[in-house]
Amino acid sequence: MPPRMAELKIRNYRSIEEASLRFDDLTLLIGKNNAGKSNVLSAAALVIEGTAKDLAPHDFHEKNGVIAAEFTIEVKLKGVQTNVSRMAEEHRTKLERYIVEDSIRLKRVGTRTPDLELSSYEIWSPAKTAFTPLPTGIPNSIKQLLPEVIYIEAFKDPSEEAKGKSSAVLGKILKQILTAVTAQIDIDVKDALEDALARINPAPLEGDGVDRRAEELIRVEADIRDRMREVFEDSDVRLQFQIPTFSEWLAQATMLLKDQGDWAPPESKGQGFQRALYLALLRVLAAVENVPVSESPIPHFLLLVEEPEAFLHPGLQRQMGDTLHSISARDQVIAASHSPFVVAPDRLASIVFVRRPGTGGSRGSGFTFPDTSVLPAEDDKRLLKLLSLSNSSEFLFSDFVLVAEGISDRALLGASMSRLRKEGAISSGLGCVLDVDGKDALVPTQKVLLALGFRSKAVADADFIWNGATRVLASDPGFIRFHQEFQQAAANAGIWDAENSTVSRGGRLQAMAMLAGNMNKGFEAARVKLRDDHGLWVLSKGEIEGYFGLSQGSKGDYVRCAREVLAGGRSIDPEVLQLLTWTAS
Repeated sequence: MPPRMAELKIRNYRSIEEASLRFDDLTLLIGKNNAGKSNVLSAAALVIEGTAKDLAPHDFHEKNGVIAAEFTIEVKLKGVQTNVSRMAEEHRTKLERYIVEDSIRLKRVGTRTPDLELSSYEIWSPAKTAFTPLPTGIPNSIKQLLPEVIYIEAFKDPSEEAKGKSSAVLGKILKQILTAVTAQIDIDVKDALEDALARINPAPLEGDGVDRRAEELIRVEADIRDRMREVFEDSDVRLQFQIPTFSEWLAQATMLLKDQGDWAPPESKGQGFQRALYLALLRVLAAVENVPVSESPIPHFLLLVEEPEAFLHPGLQRQMGDTLHSISARDQVIAASHSPFVVAPDRLASIVFVRRPGTGGSRGSGFTFPDTSVLPAEDDKRLLKLLSLSNSSEFLFSDFVLVAEGISDRALLGASMSRLRKEGAISSGLGCVLDVDGKDALVPTQKVLLALGFRSKAVADADFIWNGATRVLASDPGFIRFHQEFQQAAANAGIWDAENSTVSRGGRLQAMAMLAGNMNKGFEAARVKLRDDHGLWVLSKGEIEGYFGLSQGSKGDYVRCAREVLAGGRSIDPEVLQLLTWTAS
C-alpha cells in the first residue's frame, strides 16, 4: 500500500485563508456551492504534482482588498516507512531521518510576483523543527512516494479530457484499467508480436537464419547495402523496426462513442454523456481493483472528484457514491459534492462539512469533522430516518437545524423561518426544520446532528414535560420534585395512567391546562432548564397549531396556513419569533 494523504494545511489559497484538514481512505467534502470544496481538491492536486503552469492570479487569497503575496500548502503523507525501506540504501538513509511516526511532511509555496511561481518541495526536518529544501538525490525518491493524481474537475473542457494522453483525465483512467490486464494481454498477443517482428525485421544472427520479411523490405535493404559498399567495401546494413511496448500503447489510448449517431470522440458529446462515461470507467476500475493487491499490476493513485453527481439522475448518483466507496478500498478518494445521494449511513465518518467561515457548526476555518465516537450504528433507525432523502437534502446543506416532532411543526415553523430570514429577522446562515415523528427521537436526533458538527436545537410540545423530560432532566432535583407534584395532581384529577407512567390519552388537554395554570411556575422553570442546558424549547401554548389559530382538530389545515405565513398573510407569534432567533443563534 502506498503512502496516503493524511493531512493538508492550506494558507492563503483562493477562498481559504487558513485551514487544516485530515483525510481517510474515502473523504466526502459536503457543502453548498462556493463554500470552498473545489479549492481543497485543487490544493491537493497542486501540492502533489502541480507546476507553475497550473497557477492563476485568482489562486491567491484576497481579504479586505489585499491580495496575499504567496500561498502555502503542506501535505502529510502517512504509511511511508514500508515504501522507503524498499528503496536503494543511498536514498533510504537520506529519507529516514525525516520520518516521524511513519509519516513525512512536504510543503510547496506559490508566489504571485514578479511571476507566478510554484516552489519545489520542502520537507519537514525533525532535527531542525522546520521545513528545509530537499537534499541532493531525494527529489526523485520523493516522487516514488507520491501517488498519481486523477483529478476529475467539474465542467472542464471535454476536449482536454478526451485527448487520450496520459496527462488527460480519461487517458489516466483508461491507463489504470488497461494496466490491470497487461499481463494477460502480453500472454495472448506474444505470438502475434513475434510474428509481426519477424515479418519486418531481419532474421536474428543466431538461429535458423530464415528471412521472413516482405520482399520489398529485403530489396530496399539490399539497395542501401549496395550503395554503402560503393564507398566502404566491407560494410553491411540491417533495417531494424521497433514495435511500441504495451505501456506506449496505453499512452495513446483513445475512445469512440456512439449514441444514436455515428461513432465520434468524447469531446463531441455533451456533459451528461461525459459524466455517464466517467461513471462507467470508474465502475470498471473498481471491479478490476478487486483482485488482491499483491497480484495487481495497477499503479496506485489519488482520485479527486469534483461534483461526482453532476448530470447524473438520482439512481446513478447513488451508484457513483457506491463506486467511489469501492475504489477507496485500494486507492484514496477525495470527492467534493452537494448531493445527498452520495451520503450513506456507513459513510458518515468519511464526511467533512464545508461551510463559509462564520456559519454553521464551525466558526473558524469552515471545515467540520463528525465526532464519530458518539455516532449511532449504521443500521440505527433514527440515523436511517435522518439520512432519508427528504431530510438529508435539507440539513446536509444548512447552517443550523431545528428538530421538531411532526410534519405540522415542520411546515409551520419552516414557513416562519423562511419568512423571517427574508425579512432579515434571521441572518445567521441558512436553517431548516426536520420532523422526526415523535418525542422519543428528538434528543437522539439532535445529538447525532451535534456530532456531525451542526448547530442544532429541538422543539417539543408541552406534553414533553411528562413524556420525555424525565429522561433528559433525570439528575435535576428541582425538576424531579416538580414532576412528582404534577404526577400527583394529574392522579387527583383522574388523568394519570399509572401503568404507563404518563397522562392518559384523554387527559392531554387538561394536563396542558394544569401546566399553564396553577403549575405554571414549575413548568416555566423546567422550560428554562431544558432550553438553556439541553437546547430544547418546550412550547408554552401546548402545540404549534395554537400559535397560528388552528385547533387540535384542524391539523389538516397546516399546509394552507403555512402558505399564508410564508406569503405574509398571517402574523408570527412572538414566542415563535423567539424560538427561531434562538435556534439561529
